[in-house]
Amino acid sequence: MTVRRTSLKAVPGHSRLRDAPGAVGGFLDYLQAECGLALNTRLAYGRDLRRLLEFLGRRRCRLKDLTARDIEEFLRAGKDAGLSVASVARALAAVRMFCRYLVLQSVLTKDVSAILESPKKWNRLPTVLDDSAARTLIGAPQADSDAHAPRDRAILAMLYATGMRAAEVAHLAVRDVNVPLGIVRVMGKGGKERIVPVALQATAAVREYLTNHRPAVVTEGSEERLFLS
Repeated sequence: MTVRRTSLKAVPGHSRLRDAPGAVGGFLDYLQAECGLALNTRLAYGRDLRRLLEFLGRRRCRLKDLTARDIEEFLRAGKDAGLSVASVARALAAVRMFCRYLVLQSVLTKDVSAILESPKKWNRLPTVLDDSAARTLIGAPQADSDAHAPRDRAILAMLYATGMRAAEVAHLAVRDVNVPLGIVRVMGKGGKERIVPVALQATAAVREYLTNHRPAVVTEGSEERLFLS
């Protein structure tokens, strides 16, 4: 199994990266080409990123000079303007994916959004595992005792890194995961689509599974499904 690595230079809008609005357009085109982005999702992310550009414009900050502090203050400004926690969290997700895209395009030298944490939804979140317990759980499947250990580690890593429901992970297709950019396209309840940034450790586990395990268990009719028995 070869992980798809579409050349970003071939994506519509790449030539527009010389200006900030063009960079946003190129990024949205890339998501649409690689992930089959739905129109409503594209519009939502477009609004979030245009707000970011307007914010940076008022500060006379260029994209190549973007910092984590700029993003924090952008998110805080949204909260102060009355945006809900969910809207601020979605804006952060859009900015994170945009930053990764800019790194791949050599506009940024590093992902300045990597250190930022999502807004806490204390009134909606259940009790969760702490980091140490989660790492122990992810490392539990071992190849010497479980033939599907690479698959199980990838599943557990995706669950922990994205907050996806078990059913959402189970129904992922290979095309839904973009390993180079570190994102996954999720179809939730009611057919609602969202794009979720994924931690590097999780994408590394998926890459290992795709490369070293999945090819041996693919059967006719199962080619599109990501995680196979």
